[in-house]
Amino acid sequence: MESIYKNTTRFSDLDTQRHVNNIVYENLAESGRISLLSESGWTLEKLLGEEIHFRPVKCFVSFTEQQTMGTEIITKTKLFPQSDGKLHYSTLISNTTSTKTACQIEFLFEPRKKNKKFVVFENLSEKAPFEFEKVKKFSGSCSQISFIHTPNLSERNIFGVLPGASYWRIFEESRWDFMSKLGITFDLIKKQNSTMFYMGGTFHFQKEIPAGEKLKIYTWIDRIDKIWVYMRQDAFSEKNKDLLMSTNGRFLIVSVDKARPKKADEPLINLYKKYTENK
Repeated sequence: MESIYKNTTRFSDLDTQRHVNNIVYENLAESGRISLLSESGWTLEKLLGEEIHFRPVKCFVSFTEQQTMGTEIITKTKLFPQSDGKLHYSTLISNTTSTKTACQIEFLFEPRKKNKKFVVFENLSEKAPFEFEKVKKFSGSCSQISFIHTPNLSERNIFGVLPGASYWRIFEESRWDFMSKLGITFDLIKKQNSTMFYMGGTFHFQKEIPAGEKLKIYTWIDRIDKIWVYMRQDAFSEKNKDLLMSTNGRFLIVSVDKARPKKADEPLINLYKKYTENK
């Protein structure tokens, strides 16, 4: 099963680094997923009528080519129903004028009917050509920076739950807080001639996150390897302390003046040293 559609990026899709924000790609992928379900007979009206929604389980994203405003984007989404009832979606997003893939998103969902597990496609199973990597547990060997965040009630989608993009945004907000608390400003970035581009990562969602619930997110650095910074984040319920989701992210170190990858230098390594798990 496959869905293909085109879209044009807008000014509002851009972020502070002047390219299309990562959340936009997940919104595009979500439209592809809904289109596939509709083409398979599961229209929005049917899903809503039977009180079905989809709980995020795992996700992988990789960004390989930046996009800007006014770019025509083509989104190709394939669906692989799993033997246990889960749905694995594979999405490739690219610029219509380029042969390169701008973004790859692999997303695994668990269908829920009236908040119980539900099989959407009976007697249909297809192995997905992708396996999610594990997210390692925190060893406790470094300091972490914590951040309190509450997903807005207004972020809920038509099913009354937070969409996949909101799960991504929780970690993005925490990353910005992490940088801010380390004193990383635009002036410092210019002075050190170093910035970092988010290139993707793996997400594991242990539980569904209700909108309006206060979360506590911990952020730290897993390791620094040449031109790469690997960041780890865990999100917990502030109410009952349950682990709700985890991610490991890949960041490319880039020189500001040349916009080219550069090796981590001593000032950057020292800046993160206290918060680096594997030095």
